[in-house]
Amino acid sequence: MAAPDNSLLKDVHTLVDQVVEETNQAAGFSKSLPTFAMSDVDGQRYDDVEYLPEDFRFEAQDGYVSKADNTDAQALTDRLIPIRRNKSLYIKTAIKTKELRDPRLREMAVKGFARELRNKADTYAYMKAITSANMVVTSAAGIEQSDASAAEVLMLDAGLGGYASNLHLSLPHYKDLSDKLALNQYHGGLPQTAYERSIIPNQIGGFDKATRADYRLTLGAQAAAGVTVTGAQKHTVATKDANDNYIDNRVMDLTVSATAGLKAGDKFTIAGVNRLNPEVREDTSELMTFTVMAVKSGTVATISPAIIVDGPYRNCSAEAADSAAISFLNIKANNPSVFWAADSIKIIPGNLPVEGGGVDKVDAVTEQGIPMRFTYWYDPDLEVMLMKAVMYFDVEVWLPSQVGIILDKQA
Repeated sequence: MAAPDNSLLKDVHTLVDQVVEETNQAAGFSKSLPTFAMSDVDGQRYDDVEYLPEDFRFEAQDGYVSKADNTDAQALTDRLIPIRRNKSLYIKTAIKTKELRDPRLREMAVKGFARELRNKADTYAYMKAITSANMVVTSAAGIEQSDASAAEVLMLDAGLGGYASNLHLSLPHYKDLSDKLALNQYHGGLPQTAYERSIIPNQIGGFDKATRADYRLTLGAQAAAGVTVTGAQKHTVATKDANDNYIDNRVMDLTVSATAGLKAGDKFTIAGVNRLNPEVREDTSELMTFTVMAVKSGTVATISPAIIVDGPYRNCSAEAADSAAISFLNIKANNPSVFWAADSIKIIPGNLPVEGGGVDKVDAVTEQGIPMRFTYWYDPDLEVMLMKAVMYFDVEVWLPSQVGIILDKQA
């Protein structure tokens, strides 16, 4: 196989530029997310995992005289969160030499590449936020402005009043609120990209920024019944376990009567376990909402957040009591809206190098920071250029306690 000649290279570079531009314009949800720079060298050495520290927390004591024996000294517990990068997407196509000369065919190829890459990356990010979110607002009827206000209050109760907040309305929720609030009716008459058109100029609740989705993603209805807690349970915050491995303090394993019907993304409450505001550790009088992260066995599920009732990191009013009832919140399938604090969800871009072998490549980066690598090679016998587009990245909901969803029509 041979590398393409210069005229074909010029066409391919033009094609790549157009693909990236098309992807930039309409990547709605993922375009709202910041990126986290993970070294490719370190990624190879450490299996594409890096650890980010959470803030330290302490408890202020009354008075100013401390104890001489230092029994009042509070531990520095380093809570490290794993950031993983392991998602890749690709498209491969064969472009005939003559087809490269036809602007219409090239434009259609551009749109096909851009649409598929954009949608796959964007829906991956959106769905990861839905299934990982810890905060949940539910309503029996269709969505109302009050549901957005309830989401804002949840964020305040989670100690997020000082953070920039975002709301991404699902398509059905956007339609319902548009009918009631006349959303998105004025943009100043200026030409706009698809992404700019998705921004809602009206303030919804107290959110700093609101956008709408261009598609529907579904959180399925839960299928479990009669689930209860087996044995009193809570989580103790620590840096490492007995094997010197870092502990992910965002999650814990919860033993229940049965996990039949449970799935990742299910949302639930536990009777008697209320949410604490983590900044002041006061009981909000609202049940803490939990998410099933994984089902490990017939009686054990990994849940988030972990139930912490002791020390400065406590987030719940009480441990999960033996036989406490579990009530599910995603009673019916729904197209959730997502709300989150800035920086709680990150895009982790990555690169996969190509060297030699008669293969050329073009590297590009979308506005949301996702690398796109295009490799191409020419077959002189078939008179075709083979082209492969690869995206290597991941999306990490690294602070799921700062991410929530709105579920309506749950009666």
